[in-house]
Amino acid sequence: MRIRFVFTHVFLAAGVALTVSAAAPDDKSPRKEKETKEQQTSDQQEQKTSREQQTSTSQQTGARSRVEASEDMLAPGDKRFVMNAAQSGMIEVKAAELASTKASSEEVKSDAQKIREGHEKANNELKSLAQQKALSLPDALDEKHQKDLAKLERLSGNQFDRAYASWLTKHHRKAIKDFEKMSNEAIDTHVREFAAKTLPTLRSHLEIAQQMSGRGKAPKATSSASGTAEHHGAGKRSRTQTDQPSETAAPEPAKTPSETPPPDKK
Repeated sequence: MRIRFVFTHVFLAAGVALTVSAAAPDDKSPRKEKETKEQQTSDQQEQKTSREQQTSTSQQTGARSRVEASEDMLAPGDKRFVMNAAQSGMIEVKAAELASTKASSEEVKSDAQKIREGHEKANNELKSLAQQKALSLPDALDEKHQKDLAKLERLSGNQFDRAYASWLTKHHRKAIKDFEKMSNEAIDTHVREFAAKTLPTLRSHLEIAQQMSGRGKAPKATSSASGTAEHHGAGKRSRTQTDQPSETAAPEPAKTPSETPPPDKK
C-alpha cells in the first residue's frame, strides 16, 4: 500500500513537471526570433545592394554603347553636311591667314580678318555640335581644299587680292546654297539650327567678297565723264567741219564790168 502511494506521488510529480515545462515559455525563443529577423533584413539589404550595382553597371554599359553608336545617330545627309562644313570653315580661316601677309591692300587684310573671326566662331559651334553627336571632325584639309589653298599661296600683291576676292565670292555662294538647304531639310534638329544660325554670317561675308572684287576692277566711266567725252568729241567735229569749205556757203563770183548793165537814160 505504501509502495503504491509512493509511485502515485512520483507519477503525479512527473506529470506536473511535464505540464509546467510545456506551459513555460522558452526564454531563448524571442531572442532567436529577433536574430532571425535581423539576419533576414541583412540578407534583403545585401540583395538590394547587389541589384542596384547590377542596374548601375547595366546603365553604364548602355551609356557607353549609346556613345559608341551615337556617331551613326546622324542621317547620312546630315553627317555629310557637317563634315563638309568643317572643311569649308577650316579653309576660310587658312585663306584669311594668307591674306594677312600676301594681300597688298589694307582693306583686303581688314576684310580677311573679319571673315576669319566669323568662321572661327562658327567652327567652334560646329565642334560643340559634333561632340554632342560623338562625331570626329577632320583636323586637316582634304585634297580639293588643299589645291584651292595652294593656288592662293603661289600669288601675292594685287594678283592675290583679285584671286582671293574671286575665290571668296564663289566659295560663299556655294556655302550659302548648302546651308539654306540644310536649314530646312536636315533631319537632326541641332544640324538645322546650326545651318540657320550660320547663314547670316555667310551672307555678310559674301557682301564683303563682292565689295572686294569691285575694288579690284577698273572703275567704269561715269555719266559726267561720258558727257565730257561727248562734249570733247562734238567740239572736235565742229572744228573739223569749220576747217573744211562748205558747199552751201560758197561765195558768188564777182561780176565783170562788161556784165554791169548801163545806166538808164532819161
